[in-house]
Amino acid sequence: MMLTDLVAKEFRERRATDKKKPLEGRQAFELFLQCYQLILRKQSYRLVHDKKFPPEFEAIVRDLWALWLQLIEEEHGKISETTDTESVLYSSQSEYTETDDEPTKEKSTKEKGLPTLIDTLGLCYLGAMLLRLPLTIATLHRWTIVEEIPYIVCLRHIPQEMKSRLPVHYQNVLNIRTPLGPDNLHTCVHQLAALYRKKFGLELPPLNYPPILFGFILQLALPLDVYDAVRQIASTLTCNFDFPVPAFRQRVSTLPEIQLLAMLVVTVKLYYPFDSIERHSRSLTDMGCLTIDWDVWNKAQEDYATKIKGDKPFIDGSEVLVNEHDVFDLSNQQIDAYLDWYEKTWIDPESKESSKQSISQELLDMFPTGRAETTRLDHHIDKDAEARTDYDILVEKLTTVQKGLKVRSVVSEAQEGKQREPVSRVGSSYEHYRHVSDLPSQARAFYEAAAKVAIISLSTLVAAVYKTELRLRRRRKEELFKEREEDTADEMATAFNEATLYDVDTDPGHYSSEDNSSGEQAHAAAQADYG
Repeated sequence: MMLTDLVAKEFRERRATDKKKPLEGRQAFELFLQCYQLILRKQSYRLVHDKKFPPEFEAIVRDLWALWLQLIEEEHGKISETTDTESVLYSSQSEYTETDDEPTKEKSTKEKGLPTLIDTLGLCYLGAMLLRLPLTIATLHRWTIVEEIPYIVCLRHIPQEMKSRLPVHYQNVLNIRTPLGPDNLHTCVHQLAALYRKKFGLELPPLNYPPILFGFILQLALPLDVYDAVRQIASTLTCNFDFPVPAFRQRVSTLPEIQLLAMLVVTVKLYYPFDSIERHSRSLTDMGCLTIDWDVWNKAQEDYATKIKGDKPFIDGSEVLVNEHDVFDLSNQQIDAYLDWYEKTWIDPESKESSKQSISQELLDMFPTGRAETTRLDHHIDKDAEARTDYDILVEKLTTVQKGLKVRSVVSEAQEGKQREPVSRVGSSYEHYRHVSDLPSQARAFYEAAAKVAIISLSTLVAAVYKTELRLRRRRKEELFKEREEDTADEMATAFNEATLYDVDTDPGHYSSEDNSSGEQAHAAAQADYG
């Protein structure tokens, strides 16, 4: 073999080896963006085809991502000088060539301004809001937990050719191994809404709150009268549930969905308080003529949680919370279910097939990686059958609470005047809770249930409710001040009219008590004086 052939062979081997190495610098950044938008496309595809979102939803999410790419171009230069924006968007396959670019110094994702994986969910939520779909952040959060849309260990959705060239620090951005915590997705949506409004002037439409409010009432097993009361409070505060204008030190509690939940809690505290004070309604048609038996409500909540879990080894999505300390307490059924989930979530199908080719069949038969297909099928059939009864269990909880409603004693206004002691009305003795530590036991139980419905922390809900109460108090003071001004103006007008009809001294500084001029002269003098 000639020397030139050896050099050429060595060059080809080196080039083949280089093609398997992770990329560096700008090329690594471009590959990361393409992997990121592939995940975003898979999420939007699932929402359209599995959750029956409108077909234009995918285009809206793509446009939102295109706007974000403009910001990335400004920060990091052009994304690619060889491809246009359309080819970069949602491109799952691309050719990469080595260049002489110097590798850039590695920085954290925040320093680079990189989008994080949770931002894909935020973009999907903003797309739903632009279409005014009644999607809640809690629903989107639940879909990620039960893996109905890709989020946990998203790296397994990336083709092996792309994944092998992606540097480790970019892989960590896409390989989330823990579920979302309370407030995380709300904070993400709040930041994205502020970003698009500040940079692009994008104003999101108001929240489509009627179906969302009805869902809150149903999940918390509250009387339907709460619906109209919440709308009345929103009208009093002139709240249209718009997304807030970006401001300094703005909190996540200003999001319209949290405001809606806060008004719901205020309504419950007004008409169905948690204390034992006996209150009376004016008639049987008043809003507060019924009261909730909170002992029945607590029991219904416990029964609902027990029935939802049923015979399932885990509540949907709770497998990811299992740690090494929980293993010793798991039953055989729970261990089987956990291993099924682990295989589906953590084992890459491509690497699994490649490992089968490299391991002898005898060893694979001794240590199978999954259950028999018939067992898996039966497991999924039972799971689907149980899932179909979840709504029935929820309705059963609501029915139990409705049966426990009690009618307040009626004391009309005429009867109230005959009472020696003041009558406690609905809405009196209203309690404010500024901190979580201020919550009594029953109030805390309801607050926790409401916070769980919206997937927010208890402290966030307490702060949002207290802020709403302050707004109502401020609004009431403004109305009282306006009423006093109107009463004062009416009194002045009445006094002035009386001064024109009778001989009344309205201004001692100008008219003495001995002045016996007629009413017409007083009226003319007053007109000249106020000129």
